[in-house]
Amino acid sequence: MNIQDVTAAIDLLTIAYVFIKSHPYYTEFMQYLLLNQQ
Repeated sequence: MNIQDVTAAIDLLTIAYVFIKSHPYYTEFMQYLLLNQQ
């Protein structure tokens, strides 16, 4: 892995973190999907 790959991964994680923190229903929706797949 080079620096650009690491930076891109960190950017994605940061965006995902902010998105989840600002959308509490998103995490509930994901849990709902995961539970229904079993």
